[in-house]
Amino acid sequence: MGDVQPKWHPHLGHSHKNTDWKAFQQFVETHPDLTQPELAALWDGAISDRTISRALQKIGFTRKKRLMGIGNAMR
Repeated sequence: MGDVQPKWHPHLGHSHKNTDWKAFQQFVETHPDLTQPELAALWDGAISDRTISRALQKIGFTRKKRLMGIGNAMR
């Protein structure tokens, strides 16, 4: 008869594209007006704008939510 125990598969996690967080933070601070796709295009190596978004969250940067003022608050 066979073994009824589940097979063990190690969970290795994601392979992170960015490992030098200080260099990434300096990169973002030197280009504060660029969008996430533009940051991804300038970054060394292949990286997506979604990966840039997660990295920005990790270092504590937020993004501007509204491009224009709120209509009711402007009256």
